[in-house]
Amino acid sequence: NDPSQFFKDIFRKEPYFYQQRIMRSIKDINRLLICAAGGTGKTQLLAGIALWFTVIYSNVNKMRYDVIIISGSLTQSKILYQYIREAIQDNPIIQDLIEGESLISQTTFKNKSMIKAVAKSLTSIQGQHCNMVLVDEAVLAGDFILRDTLRIIGPMKDSKIIFSSTPLNEIKGELFIEMWED
Repeated sequence: NDPSQFFKDIFRKEPYFYQQRIMRSIKDINRLLICAAGGTGKTQLLAGIALWFTVIYSNVNKMRYDVIIISGSLTQSKILYQYIREAIQDNPIIQDLIEGESLISQTTFKNKSMIKAVAKSLTSIQGQHCNMVLVDEAVLAGDFILRDTLRIIGPMKDSKIIFSSTPLNEIKGELFIEMWED
């Protein structure tokens, strides 16, 4: 029942104050924008959220819960996804919940929930429909990707959109910055 404790258990470290606060309230938040300096744990936080919803939330609520990871670059998507894979590899309980093996860019669970990391291209996200969209380094992902997240979640049950980024002043006027300032 405590996503913050789940974070601590899977990453074997105490979450930062803001990570703890977000993890504890994430069940009740449908849209979240995180803007913080580089190296403050945003990406690991997103990994914890993705795992909590696909491992815990989906099983408690007896429903499939799919998460798609998009980022400003495919490399950044893979960094976030690698946090997820390492947590799975380090935890035998979560390993037992995996259907087959955790692949390079997708993990499917026995309850049919899934986490997938994709590039920020139109061809990668076209046709994708998930309960949760995580956009890491959202400033770099671009306005089209940010707007398309609404299509991706569509009418999905318990849908969530989370944008996370390091502030970049030189990209003033982009949708993420406008959302942050508003």
